[in-house]
Amino acid sequence: MPDNEEKIRQLEEEINLLKSGKPTSKEIRKKDSLDLENKNSHLRFKTIFEQTSLGNKFINSDLQIIKVNKALVRLLGYSAKELIGTRITDIVLPEFVENWKKLQHELWSNKNPSFSIDTCIYKKDRNIVWCHITSILLTDRGETLGYTILEDVTERKVLENDLKEAASRESLFQQQLLEATIDTQEKERSRIAEDLHNGLGQILYGIKLSLDQVKFENAKQQMEGVLAIKKAKELISVCIKDTKRISHDLMPTILEDFGLKEAVQDICQQINGTITMNCRFSGLEDRLPKHVEIAIYRIIQELTTNIIKHANATKASLRVGVSRREIRIRVEDNGNGFNVSKSNEGSIGIRSIKSKLYLLKGKLEISSKPDTGTVIDIQLPRMVQN
Repeated sequence: MPDNEEKIRQLEEEINLLKSGKPTSKEIRKKDSLDLENKNSHLRFKTIFEQTSLGNKFINSDLQIIKVNKALVRLLGYSAKELIGTRITDIVLPEFVENWKKLQHELWSNKNPSFSIDTCIYKKDRNIVWCHITSILLTDRGETLGYTILEDVTERKVLENDLKEAASRESLFQQQLLEATIDTQEKERSRIAEDLHNGLGQILYGIKLSLDQVKFENAKQQMEGVLAIKKAKELISVCIKDTKRISHDLMPTILEDFGLKEAVQDICQQINGTITMNCRFSGLEDRLPKHVEIAIYRIIQELTTNIIKHANATKASLRVGVSRREIRIRVEDNGNGFNVSKSNEGSIGIRSIKSKLYLLKGKLEISSKPDTGTVIDIQLPRMVQN
């Protein structure tokens, strides 16, 4: 019975405390437990902050440093006294100030719980260190602070930069190779064109003039001779015409004088005598680099020649578009078509196109089925021109 009386007395005390608004013994014990847990948590956090190998600091909403750890002091070479009170934007490279302002806006204005950036910071010796920054919002004594972790990523950034430079050198080499290849080909084409025009073409023209002066003694010989000479003159005229065409194809002066648009329009006009050719252009108001124009001209020349020789088409279309980032070419015809999976993509024409596209970092797609015509799409990155 005494135990029951003691329990009743304790309950009465608890009830009286609740009525008076004072904490009960149970609440006091719970509060003491929470205070101890918070104290231990604070000590653990402080130990991690001080002992971690990563640079740590606290910044306020003005990006002012208010606390640093030993790792950050070692990383930057400043003393803790020199860092505390300094705005972080005062020791970063000017081009990275905007990144910190963005971090400031995202954390304290947009209330994002965390935000990360890459930045470049001046060390005390004026060397620079690349850091990956992660800042986390937390509240301390009523003030919202940014707990900021700095990871030294200088080696990684140097490696990335080396890789970019190597890629840039490779790209430059490929472009120089392309230019040298095209230049060599065009010089050889120019030499052959000149030989055809000044050599074979002039000889054929001389033969034609000589035949014009041939005379015969009697009417019968004259009639037979005239027919033979007429036939010879017709054949020579065809040879002269073909020589001029080959010479023009080998060295299209229109490309150098007026640019890609006019040169491709010239191809379309020549084809229009054989099939109906619809040509459209966009973005070709400005000239492209010479080696790019020559490569595109030769590709289109090869594609249109294939249509005439192999497609048996009655209609075809050509689209050439140049945008800020890429060059697109599309050639379509209503010809025989073919099975792409069984086609001989190793033919000289396709190999020639592919070799140019490889150096221009371009792509070639062929869509075709028997009796449904053919569509060829070509895409080139415009950055090759820079």
